[in-house]
Formats: sequence, structure tokens, C-alpha cells
Amino acid sequence: MLIPKGRVNEQVNGVPAVLGIAQSQKGKAMSQLTWATEAKSYTLIMTGHVENAGMHKKMMELANSIKD
Repeated sequence: MLIPKGRVNEQVNGVPAVLGIAQSQKGKAMSQLTWATEAKSYTLIMTGHVENAGMHKKMMELANSIKD
């Protein structure tokens, strides 16, 4: 999986990752963190806006706890 350099905004266990947040006009949000190692690709999805809900740290801790 190739992630364009301009889209990389996070790191998971030293691997480039992309955190994206989509929000509807009604305020519903979904946060998605994607990264890939040589062996696997990963995507974590959380309902809500992780930045607004104060869940960014927890999402990153969960992602960093995943080992190949």
C-alpha cells in the first residue's frame, strides 16, 4: 500500500499513517486511521471526530498496540 507523502499526518509504530475525518452537514463524524507494513495493511475506524471528542490519544495508543 502506497501512501502519498503529502497525505501522511501520523505515525504508527514508526510507520507513516493517514488520519482522516469525515463529517456530515448534520455534525455526525467518522475518524479513520490507515497505515501499512510490508506484511499487512490496517484501518481503524471510530465514530465521532477524534479531535473534538478528545479521543485522538486513545486511537493512537490502540494503533500503536497492534504489532505485526
